[in-house]
Amino acid sequence: AFLMAAGGLGAAAVIFRLFPENAEGKQAALFSVLLRYVLAGALIEEAWKHFILRISTWKQMTMETVGDGIAADAVVGTAFSAVLYLAWQAAYHVLPPDLEILRSAMPDFLSAGPVASFIHALLFIPSHFGYAGLMGVLYGFAKGSEQKKHAGRAGFMLTVSFLLAVLVHGVIESLVGYGFVTGQKLWLILGFAAEALLAFLMASALVAVRDSSLEAALGQDEP
Repeated sequence: AFLMAAGGLGAAAVIFRLFPENAEGKQAALFSVLLRYVLAGALIEEAWKHFILRISTWKQMTMETVGDGIAADAVVGTAFSAVLYLAWQAAYHVLPPDLEILRSAMPDFLSAGPVASFIHALLFIPSHFGYAGLMGVLYGFAKGSEQKKHAGRAGFMLTVSFLLAVLVHGVIESLVGYGFVTGQKLWLILGFAAEALLAFLMASALVAVRDSSLEAALGQDEP
């Protein structure tokens, strides 16, 4: 995923160098953000997370609640994001100074100011937990439909789980990316707030489903 995303970002940098007259302006900045954070970011990352989830749980795991789907995908998403973040940091700091063209193709948070970079580092893994949890909700529904022999519904829910995660991931990361590219703090604040809110909602949903499952299994009168 890291190599594919790096290749996509490099291709985006080459495209913009082919059209230097578009190097400035809001439209160029928005196009750059969409290339970097939707195609090279959200699409590739969520595709790999969805693939890993499928091969590791679809045939091997029996899901009794939607919480099982959230938990399974959250494990994949948090581990995935931790490895990816370390890979970007290592690549950025290991590259020689004379390879500035490669540095410029990397995610903007690596070269942002200390405050924005610190906040992004704190939210990077929780935000991917949120994206993965959102995918896990619908993945749990899909797995439940498959267990009930509703293959058509299961396939539909699987597709929706992937597309919804890509959409939400792409929109939120584009807000952050646009803030980095243009230097406008409002977009950064909106993006960071959306990342934190989604992570909080997914964590709350996981706890709520877990508690209800325990109550159903143990009974109200049991300790």
